[in-house]
Amino acid sequence: MKEKINLAMSEDTAVDALKVLSLSEDFVVRNYVAANINCPVEVLKGFIKERDALMGVASNPNTPTEVFTKILNLDNGAYRKFISCNPSTPIDILQVLCRSSDNEVKNNIISHPSCNIELLTLLADDEDKSIRCIIAASKNLTAELFVKFSIDESDEVRLAIARNKSTPVDILEILVVKENGDSIYNTAKRNLYDRKTNKEKSERIEKQVMDINLREPSEIDFI
Repeated sequence: MKEKINLAMSEDTAVDALKVLSLSEDFVVRNYVAANINCPVEVLKGFIKERDALMGVASNPNTPTEVFTKILNLDNGAYRKFISCNPSTPIDILQVLCRSSDNEVKNNIISHPSCNIELLTLLADDEDKSIRCIIAASKNLTAELFVKFSIDESDEVRLAIARNKSTPVDILEILVVKENGDSIYNTAKRNLYDRKTNKEKSERIEKQVMDINLREPSEIDFI
């Protein structure tokens, strides 16, 4: 059995051998075949028809979009985690998964390579503050989302915005005024100070570079 599992897992296994292994009576072998990058699409579709090896099918980067859709229609939630962390899962499927009640699925979407601002916006209203906190720490939020999270009912979410190095200065200044000396106030104030310090340092370096470029050539320049 171990030999069959190793063959089913290996990317060096020939397609014909994978087809034979897909008929194995052992569901573990079949799942590894389904997850194999070289597994033929017709074999993946065959597993769907049999409602078999769905864990492997959901994990395979070559699984077609229509197969993902069929899994979602069959699935009671068990395989959505595998789909949500599959790097090839398309945006429209990820949008459907945003409605999941499973935080692991939503976390996978946030860290997914195809995650965009539209998906983050869909998750920005999530009732679980831990999801909102993760999004609030993102560097690529819209102005609307920065404002939204800065007035969130959760202290943890507002703290994430106060800590975010991409939060606009005007929002940080509002937090300093509104938060009355607590950790959010202190974090926003520190962020503002660091931002100002870094800006001044950058401007100083830029000026030094400009001075060097404008300086008249010295005798040593001609040596």
